[in-house]
Parts: sequence; C-alpha cells; structure tokens
Amino acid sequence: MVAALALCSAGGGGKDYLSEVSSRGMLAGDSDSHARVAAEANRLTAAGLGDRMIALPGWWYAITAASWLDLSENVPSTVEKARRYPGPILALRGGLEQSALYPAEAVAAAAGGRAELVVIEGGDHFYNGVETAFARVVSRWFKGLPG
Repeated sequence: MVAALALCSAGGGGKDYLSEVSSRGMLAGDSDSHARVAAEANRLTAAGLGDRMIALPGWWYAITAASWLDLSENVPSTVEKARRYPGPILALRGGLEQSALYPAEAVAAAAGGRAELVVIEGGDHFYNGVETAFARVVSRWFKGLPG
C-alpha cells in the first residue's frame, strides 16, 4: 500500500480531461483541433497504426495515436481517487495554475481531514522562481507524516 500521496500540480483526470485541457489551449490547442486529433487517433488505431506519432498543436511534444486514445479513455479522476484513498494527501498547486485543470482544492475537499491544501503564490506548473517555497512545503509535509 502507498503510505501517502504528495500530489504536486496533479491534473484533474477523468473522461473529459483531454477535451478540457485542449479547450484551454493545451494539448490539441483548441476544441476544433481536439476533435481532429481524436479522429486521427481513432482512424490510425483502427487501421492497426496505433504506434504512429501524431502532433499536438497546443503542446511541445507528439504522442502516439494509441496513447492519445488511452489517455482519453483511461485517465482516472484525481478527485474521485482522493475521495477513496485512505491515507494522507498533500494537494499542492502553483498559484498561477488554473484550479479547473489542477484541482488541488477539490482534491483536498474530497479527501477531507486527510488532506492538506497548499497553493504556492507566484508558482507556475514547474514552480519556477518559487523552488525554495516548494521544497519547504513538501519537506515539512513529509517530515510530519507518522512513522
């Protein structure tokens, strides 16, 4: 069993996650491009070409068609997982991140008293410029765990 979860800028997950992220300018870049990427991933995978790379117009990397489909169908909801996970959780995000995409608040609420919520003001997804604050929060939290 996992003793504790430190969720640092964890995405929301769930069935609508890829379309939500794309509609906000990431991954496929927008809703129309999301539909085109999804159609291409389906077409390639159905043709036995799931290992083919496809470009993501709103992101800096490519992905295989099969991986896109896997993400669209199998990424669990972080909030639901937090609700069911029995151990302590650190729910952390940068203050510059969108809470709709990185739902630390919703994770902490779902976990109730087992979770600690921390939003590091001025922090982006990579905690650029707030690395010391990030390290302090995470270190303090781990040191405070039992046993």
